[in-house]
Amino acid sequence: VIYYYIFTELSRKEDKFMDNELKFYSTADVRRILGIGNKTCLELFHRKDFPCIKFGKSFKVAVGAFNDYVSTRRVFSEVNE
Repeated sequence: VIYYYIFTELSRKEDKFMDNELKFYSTADVRRILGIGNKTCLELFHRKDFPCIKFGKSFKVAVGAFNDYVSTRRVFSEVNE
């Protein structure tokens, strides 16, 4: 019974820690979310106003920063509908 109590207390603390953890999107995640190709995605990640971080050879963008960026941009379709 004591082990169960200790285990549940530790898992609660881990859950609280996981809520405060930063989450990142990779270039593959951004491509899938926006429905764009690899070249367009890399051009986006190389823009000065795009809030990405380079980790080694890969790019990441924080989920909150990405959501803010996308919500403040207006996208026009180049295809005539």
